[in-house]
Amino acid sequence: MPDPLDPYEKYSRFVADWDRYVAPWRSQTLEYAKLSVEYGKLALQSAFILNRGAMVALAPLIQSHIDSVQQATASAIWFVIGLMVAALAAFLAYYNFAVIGELCVIYADTQNFELRKNYGYDLTPDEVQVHSTLQTKRKLRHKIVIATMLLAILAGFASYGAFCRGALLLAYP
Repeated sequence: MPDPLDPYEKYSRFVADWDRYVAPWRSQTLEYAKLSVEYGKLALQSAFILNRGAMVALAPLIQSHIDSVQQATASAIWFVIGLMVAALAAFLAYYNFAVIGELCVIYADTQNFELRKNYGYDLTPDEVQVHSTLQTKRKLRHKIVIATMLLAILAGFASYGAFCRGALLLAYP
């Protein structure tokens, strides 16, 4: 059956559909990259300020209130653990947004493939294979997003838990 549209009309419609279905995914990729950087910076700054502040305040507190060096050491260890777990949470959040950005690229490529197929453009066997591989990658990336999100939340709470534990060791020997 011949295509009722002339080539120019077909191409114009394809471009309009591309702008509607593919371009938003491409632009979101950049937005998620920006978010990953911003979120990573924010998470690191807030957790480091909290735990570093606690460590700086530890020295004067030791001199005035604490009778045991062992108590101060145990508290400082918890503050350091809080810093390390906060860094882990920030990294996981950064990685989470980076993977979401990759998902946007996969969605854009998938939409592009589907548009080309629907408009009757010739698809090479390599393109069909790449499309199949992208779907496998998409499923894996979804699992990574969920795992990193949950781990980042858990690490964030653990960071504040370590801060509280260190503070409680100082307050109640």
